[in-house]
Amino acid sequence: MPLIVGGAVSLVLLLGAGSFLFVQQGGYAEKIESMDSVGTKLKKLTDRKPFPSASNVNRLDSQLEVYTAYQDSLFSSMSKGQEAVGTVDQDRFRRLLAESLTKLIREARAQSVAIPVQFPFGFQRYVAGSLPDPDEMPRLMSQLQGVTQLCHILYESGISELLGVERTEFEKAAAGPSAEAEADMSSRRGRRGRGGEEENVDAAAAAKALYTDPDGLFTKEHYILRFRAKDAAIQAVLDRLAKGAPFTVVTRMDLVNPNRPVVIVQPEPGAPAGQPPPSFGPGGWQAPPPVRGPGGPEVKENEPLPRDLRVIAGREIPEIRLEIDLYRFVEPARGDDDADGTEEESK
Repeated sequence: MPLIVGGAVSLVLLLGAGSFLFVQQGGYAEKIESMDSVGTKLKKLTDRKPFPSASNVNRLDSQLEVYTAYQDSLFSSMSKGQEAVGTVDQDRFRRLLAESLTKLIREARAQSVAIPVQFPFGFQRYVAGSLPDPDEMPRLMSQLQGVTQLCHILYESGISELLGVERTEFEKAAAGPSAEAEADMSSRRGRRGRGGEEENVDAAAAAKALYTDPDGLFTKEHYILRFRAKDAAIQAVLDRLAKGAPFTVVTRMDLVNPNRPVVIVQPEPGAPAGQPPPSFGPGGWQAPPPVRGPGGPEVKENEPLPRDLRVIAGREIPEIRLEIDLYRFVEPARGDDDADGTEEESK
């Protein structure tokens, strides 16, 4: 019996081990097959060359066309009213300056705009007969165009009088004897404080230099206009500058009423002692504070002033000082392919 029982148990164990081996062998074959398929797929992915893909190239080309069209439309809209400077020599600059100033004076007379006698429009040095440096003429021509355009805007808006036009005098001759005198004085002073003086000179030169965008997209020139105009004309000037032809930004605006009335109102005969007269403050005419007697009731305020005394603005033409930055945009550079295509088309 022990032999029979032991043989049966051994037979059962052998059958279980065989079945387990058979099942595991089948799973091993499946794992090997799946691993071979994944390895084959990995090898295909490693060996393929996805770049450049034709679909990706076409998509990028279409996006580039859209971006270029948007950039061109943006620059064209922002460059409206912008004139090309071109190449100008000294004689041509003198003729253009004389013609431009003569046209501005005639247009001012036609628009009934008062201007001072022999008004130079910010070009005093060259009206007097000085010749500009050839290296400085491109910026001078740009300033002449800017002054002409700004004066046209003022004339069309209906100002009453043009008092002054200031531009950035960047020329080396504008410093003139003062710069040389300062240099002599600084050399006489010795080395003490020389670093601070050099910083001041550098700051002054940087203030006169033409501002150029770090990306090279635009430059801007600063102008100061002083004129007299009524409220409607002031609004017309600001509206016209906001339209952007040429592209301008108003950086500061000061209004001054030179004929502001100064009226001293005497107290009424029946007013108590110590009652101050009405005063003029930021908000207009102000009544005096109530006065209390020694232990008595509060005294009533004076009657309101007449309207002729309360009106302090609106009847006179104020003086306006307008600071403006005029922008000049650079045409975006094209690639070599576009340049070659343009040359081929021109041929």
